[in-house]
Amino acid sequence: MKKINLFLTILAAAAGFTNCSKAELVENKETEKGGSVVYATTDAATKTTLANDYKVLWSEGDKITFVKDGATNTTYTYTLSSGAGTTSGTFTCAQTPENGTYTVWYNYDKNEGYWYLQNYVSAADISKAPMKATVTVSDGIVSDISFKNEGGILRYTVKGNKTIGSIKVQSASRELDVTLSCGDGVALTEGGTVFNIVVKPGTYSDVTLTFSATDFTLATKKASSFVVKKNTVSLATFEAADLLFLPAGALKGVFTVGKGADGEEGTADDVKVRFSQGNLKYNQTGDEPKWKFYDHQYDYLKGFEYSPVSLFPWGYDANSEHISLDSSDYVEDHTNEGDKLVYDKASSEGGDDWGVAYCESNNITVGIWRMLSKEEWVYLINTRTMTNGKARYSIAMRDFTIGGTNYYGVFLYPDNYNGEVVSGSMTWDAINAAGIVFLPAAGYYNSGQVSADENEGFYWSSSACSYGSSYLMYFSSVDVTPDRGDLQSTEWSARHQKYSVRLVTEVK
Repeated sequence: MKKINLFLTILAAAAGFTNCSKAELVENKETEKGGSVVYATTDAATKTTLANDYKVLWSEGDKITFVKDGATNTTYTYTLSSGAGTTSGTFTCAQTPENGTYTVWYNYDKNEGYWYLQNYVSAADISKAPMKATVTVSDGIVSDISFKNEGGILRYTVKGNKTIGSIKVQSASRELDVTLSCGDGVALTEGGTVFNIVVKPGTYSDVTLTFSATDFTLATKKASSFVVKKNTVSLATFEAADLLFLPAGALKGVFTVGKGADGEEGTADDVKVRFSQGNLKYNQTGDEPKWKFYDHQYDYLKGFEYSPVSLFPWGYDANSEHISLDSSDYVEDHTNEGDKLVYDKASSEGGDDWGVAYCESNNITVGIWRMLSKEEWVYLINTRTMTNGKARYSIAMRDFTIGGTNYYGVFLYPDNYNGEVVSGSMTWDAINAAGIVFLPAAGYYNSGQVSADENEGFYWSSSACSYGSSYLMYFSSVDVTPDRGDLQSTEWSARHQKYSVRLVTEVK
């Protein structure tokens, strides 16, 4: 690591010193591709920038602090008086430091919290990135000073046509959860937009990098290992093709659920969707937002649990009159104003569904999430063409295990899936990476408890069947019936029944 050492002289009157240099940052050529690039802001009076040759430049208003070893209450703050925009500058202080050994910090109000939340100002801005040097003061003379960054800088060049709202770096193995906030958004360019993120040094594993765009889509990249070194710049470039931006909460698998206006499958106007990461739920505890998706595909309400609400009644009859619900159940007679715990209309034309409730609760554009119609469930299960004639779905019941845990439900395979049906030797990470959707056998809610879970699944569609019933997709350990409503079975499709909801977002 190259050091820039310069002699500093204390001035008797002004107690200033000159040519204080920030050490040159060295590119870490060993770092694997994958990361983020951004920022540094906070206190406008204390801000540094990163030059293209990876040197840190002093900025107007910069301050550094001398902290005497063994006497942390003995401190002296120096302010940059000249040299802004260069690697060396003149700093002044109204006091002369006592003799002794000092740790010198930039920035002058160093805060450990900096490692976790940063604000984008410009590609080169790394405000308040902590830097440290050790000096000795003897008879008014300050020894050589060579600052080194206490953290490492992740410099990522991202190419594309999105506008980035934030970048998050997380590790499951140890404490690493850094977010770069881009405010109203930073537009990507085809030539590449640069982001810098300052990260505490360490060796991290199971790292996820998340790029969130301002259009409510996000892209993630994963790395098995991630090394951050002090005083280094780690480089990575992401092409547009490297990043798959999806609506927040969407799984990557693409499923055709209907032919377009030309009536032919495999053309540009096919109706294609992605499923949400889990079944829909409503939190009654006042959490914001109230409407959320379960974190995992396999999560659902069990036994005598009643919160969060995740089994819902259709709720309205063909005349838009509210169906009376059993007052002993967890969803009581509801006016459907505000929370939309029940489906709003007898048909999908012009009526709100739970997708509207989710979008409004999460302050995103209404229409990003919706329910499947009965015809779309039928097409998904029975009709769509699969790669190499692979299965459209498989049933996981009767002691089906993954990682030693039993799971009950149906796996849906995306259109281009070319692997085998899910087996107990697969992991959930592999299942999610393949774009496979799992619908848990979440049963239904009746008389204060969940019934038929681990044996049957009931998933509402947006389509009405008759005055008091609506279509749904049903499965058991032996069968998947997406058009069960055709059987006119009020036991299974009466609108007051409380079933699961799984939302989809269309692939544009």
